[in-house]
Amino acid sequence: METTAAVDITPLRTVSTLRSSDLSNAEVRDLKVLADLPELRNSAAISVGILLDHGKLPAILAAARLIENSPSLDEAVAWSQRLGIPASAVFHLSGQLR
Repeated sequence: METTAAVDITPLRTVSTLRSSDLSNAEVRDLKVLADLPELRNSAAISVGILLDHGKLPAILAAARLIENSPSLDEAVAWSQRLGIPASAVFHLSGQLR
């Protein structure tokens, strides 16, 4: 979703089967709504960061991605640690696949 004005995502609470969200280009009033989605498994890191800050990370979250073009290894390690993943399990890839 991409917006120029703040949006209310509260109605998403009624979509209990929502599995993925990318609100990285949207101004959202309350991202904590995502924590109420029982099937959410994939979310852009900006959403995950806010949920972590509020202790509302969905229990079955399987993937989170940094939305920057090329995050540093330090950023990747910091995110993994916030998600409970040991630094030794972090992989940092850059470049193009052909």
